[in-house]
Amino acid sequence: MINTQVLATLRQEVEALQAVHAELDDSYARSVRLEEQLIELVNAFSREVADFLARIAAGDHSRDQLLVATKQMQEIQMSFNQQYLQLQMQMQRENRSYTSVSNIMKTRHGTVKNSIGNIR
Repeated sequence: MINTQVLATLRQEVEALQAVHAELDDSYARSVRLEEQLIELVNAFSREVADFLARIAAGDHSRDQLLVATKQMQEIQMSFNQQYLQLQMQMQRENRSYTSVSNIMKTRHGTVKNSIGNIR
């Protein structure tokens, strides 16, 4: 009778571990998407900088045109910095979530392992 109760508890723990594992997989997938967004953002910013430099190198611009171009570049850089900061914060949240879930899985695994050891 005790063995059936222990087995039922172990089954519940295994199911809980599977749910936590699925949550970890989701967290990892979100992290991958965030990393892809960050790469796209960096690439877009690099293109904007290259375009800006190309316009300057193209030649004969008036002082007013250069000031306007410089202001646009500063606005683009501020926008990039804001988006980059938001992505960093999302990545940190995902990392904390992943770490928490991982620690829960380790604890539950230890519990299941000890329960199995107690059956023997």
